[in-house]
Amino acid sequence: MTRVMRLTLLAPDIQEATLDSTHPAHLTPADFMDPFPHLWELQRKQFGL
Repeated sequence: MTRVMRLTLLAPDIQEATLDSTHPAHLTPADFMDPFPHLWELQRKQFGL
């Protein structure tokens, strides 16, 4: 449950890319379990989107 809840904090475009499998190949589910910023713009930088 906690893992799924964390994903709701991601920017909408990151969520969409993950669900559509269009995210960068270097991203793994473990990357989303590490701490990430709350600001969407900083998330995009951290995840390379």
